[in-house]
Amino acid sequence: MRQLLWGDVHGERAHFAALYEWLAAEVIFAADQARLNALPPQARVKLLAVVAAFTPYYTPPEVRRSGTCIPCRSAMRDPQCPHHVIKAVT
Repeated sequence: MRQLLWGDVHGERAHFAALYEWLAAEVIFAADQARLNALPPQARVKLLAVVAAFTPYYTPPEVRRSGTCIPCRSAMRDPQCPHHVIKAVT
């Protein structure tokens, strides 16, 4: 998967942007994290690393600078946003 996303970084179009967005929103940042928890621990760590590595490429600069939560677009200080709680991978 990393190679697919690297192809977007080095190419002229983001062919796999939808894949990245789904992984970020529906697996990594999903409120219930059922899909993430269904993965073996080593796969979770690798998937988290891939999504984290490509966040700067797939997230528009205005969103990165705005102080909003990338998955839900809420204010980063919003206590209701479930994405701001970092959970240990077990």
